[in-house]
Amino acid sequence: MRDRLSELLTWTTFSLGVFVLGGATLEGMVYLPNWFHDIPSSLVTAREFLAVRNPGNFFQLFVPALVVLALATIAIGWHRRKVRWAVVVGLLLLVAAEIMTFKLVYPNIRIVLSEDVMTRSIAEIQQASQAFFLWGFWVRVPLMVVALGCFLYSARSMTALRATSTGSR
Repeated sequence: MRDRLSELLTWTTFSLGVFVLGGATLEGMVYLPNWFHDIPSSLVTAREFLAVRNPGNFFQLFVPALVVLALATIAIGWHRRKVRWAVVVGLLLLVAAEIMTFKLVYPNIRIVLSEDVMTRSIAEIQQASQAFFLWGFWVRVPLMVVALGCFLYSARSMTALRATSTGSR
């Protein structure tokens, strides 16, 4: 029963990770280019568009859920060394990506989506936008892909281990 629950958790962790990666990819490929295509007026439009919900609403819900799910996966699958360490590495990569997001993206949100964006210099806004593109797409997404690779490895390993133990009965 424990192996079955561990298998279910590893696949659920991987699946939620894919969902979060999809959100990060959408943000980097769709939202960010639109935000920064005609500075500063595009930022005013983006702020108006994001008045009710924004990408933060998505990530603030699903990334913590993914972290909790990965921790549960580690706890339940602790007895399977190969599975445990793959999820630990994936979780560490995910947490590193989120810590860097707080350090590199959040300070720039205050610049690019502030009420006074029209009074800021174009150079200041462009510098903030470069941080968004550099971090948001070229660093965060690859880190998440590697974390997902770890989650997938753990899920496939757990399925193989469970199949082996079930087949030997």
